[in-house]
Amino acid sequence: MRDGYVVADEARDILKIAVVNRYGPQERPATALIRDFGLKGGATRFVGGACYSHNIVAVGTDDALLARAVNLVIENRGGMAAVSASGRELALPLPVAGVDVDIAGAGGGSALCGTAGDGDGGIAIDA
Repeated sequence: MRDGYVVADEARDILKIAVVNRYGPQERPATALIRDFGLKGGATRFVGGACYSHNIVAVGTDDALLARAVNLVIENRGGMAAVSASGRELALPLPVAGVDVDIAGAGGGSALCGTAGDGDGGIAIDA
């Protein structure tokens, strides 16, 4: 706790996880703590659509970085993003419904959800 807020504890590998409701932007994000994720240096890792619910899921060490990464996903109308404390930002837009890419042309397969993957992918950058 810091100033009445629950915060991540990077030294003990306790990070914050947030789920942003894609279908109810007026809803407050659901937040919790996650342990043993292995993320260091203020970076946010794996921000993207959760397969089948299509909500935005973010894990990170800092609320401001989490918010920036979520906003990158929103700005790209879906996809994945990573943000570091040093200011580096990466985004991977996913043009099919904001959560996927079509790897084989018109409807031939999915890179992240369904036929070609299990949906547990993500991107990360070093701080």
